[in-house]
Amino acid sequence: MESVEFQVIVKNGIIEIPQAYHEDVQDADFVKVVVMKKARKKRISPNSFFAELARNPVEVEGFLTREEVHARKL
Repeated sequence: MESVEFQVIVKNGIIEIPQAYHEDVQDADFVKVVVMKKARKKRISPNSFFAELARNPVEVEGFLTREEVHARKL
């Protein structure tokens, strides 16, 4: 079995075989497809609650700071 490898953008759930490989697969009785999905980076909107909280953290009395949490011995 011969193999070719290419990367394409999925459009509406459809994977289009590049024109360069059409001749390779048009007479094939069987093809094996392996899909390797590249995860998208999750982005936080600069206007979201979490982005605002990161810019302006709320200090609450009685809670440990980050440094205090990491310094604790269990």
